[in-house]
Amino acid sequence: MKKWILAGSVILLVLTTWWVRRESQDNKIIYLVPNGQSGCHTILFNQPNGKSLELHKDVMVIAFDKGGNLRTSSSTALTSFGGTTEAAYYVNEQGERLEEIEHENYLNASLTSNGTKESYTLSFDGRENFCP
Repeated sequence: MKKWILAGSVILLVLTTWWVRRESQDNKIIYLVPNGQSGCHTILFNQPNGKSLELHKDVMVIAFDKGGNLRTSSSTALTSFGGTTEAAYYVNEQGERLEEIEHENYLNASLTSNGTKESYTLSFDGRENFCP
């Protein structure tokens, strides 16, 4: 009887540990900003000809174009996953990471939606107010 109680306790401990670790794993968003750019950058969602955003191994890469935009066919629902960490990098024309952007420089962001058009705008220049 004691062996069954011990075995059950071990199984319960393993399952509990797995459950807690599964829930606490963070997803990560990585922003890639063309080198030398700062200021407001916008993700335009639900764009018919836009590229779909994808989550690979808990990481989503958002690469802005030279105009500071990313047009995606995805909806904002894709970006609404649990615990999220963010990182941002300046990249060269080949997409190679050159320098990490300090997190204090992209704290402010805003989501705009009118039912069909959705956009997420954030600044990479450390401004205290939201982008227009």
